[in-house]
Amino acid sequence: MDILHKFHFIDAPVRGIWIRLHRVWKDACSNRDYPQPVLDLLGQMMAVTTMVANNVKEEPSIILQAVGSGPVKLAFAECREHRLIRSIARVDEENPELVYEKQGFRELVGDGQLALTMLLTNNSTYQGLVSLESNDLLINLENYFKTSEQLATRLKVESEGDVLTGCLLQLLPPQNVDDEEVRELDQLRWNQISTAFKTVDGLTAHGRGVKEYLQKLYPNETIYLDDAIDLSFHCTCSKERSENAMRTLSHAELESMFAEQELVTVSCEFCGETYEFDKFDVESLAPSNLN
Repeated sequence: MDILHKFHFIDAPVRGIWIRLHRVWKDACSNRDYPQPVLDLLGQMMAVTTMVANNVKEEPSIILQAVGSGPVKLAFAECREHRLIRSIARVDEENPELVYEKQGFRELVGDGQLALTMLLTNNSTYQGLVSLESNDLLINLENYFKTSEQLATRLKVESEGDVLTGCLLQLLPPQNVDDEEVRELDQLRWNQISTAFKTVDGLTAHGRGVKEYLQKLYPNETIYLDDAIDLSFHCTCSKERSENAMRTLSHAELESMFAEQELVTVSCEFCGETYEFDKFDVESLAPSNLN
């Protein structure tokens, strides 16, 4: 079951999100034969983007993308409308042996760039660059939220078999920034809650659900748990999008393609769906491109 729960502490200015991915993780990666470290990386990235997306009131598209010089040249995860998820990675095909078990994020990606992008419904875009100081993706993101967003954040993602579970904790901004006593109390409560979060394992143990996990972690806290949000893998590809891609090709490029074959196939990298075009299809789409 692929679900997400939001929750917040009644007696502390702390909110959280819990996520479990199973079918989504499998479906998003089924189009390619990824090594296990790459599957784990994409799982982490899908969990993080979905939790971040559900931390925003609007329904943005949240994209986490890594580009680097390591054996994983590209890793991309996206969550749209709080619940629709997809991902992709491009691995060095000439040197697949460079990907091996128990590699961390920096070992996989190498030197490069990690960007967190938010596309809002009004078409405005916000992008933040995440510093790659740690070999752990989650630590890099925690540092990003602390330094760039001024939001103390804790992240955890674990997998057990083909099930992946994640959790995000975040300290809410103080309502009165000038009240030093309240700020100190908020920080004290955050330290207590975040310390327990980091020191207790078992996020995925024995299929434990969100209620059992939070009760084990915080037996003396009162926590309000929102209803579950169902999640699914969803690709945005379509025949129309493929047609638009064909329209961008020049007359010479199209002539060359159809000189070699009667049908041109456009394949989606995310889901593997294929769309076929013949010369007559292209002529109807862009009569000026082909004679």
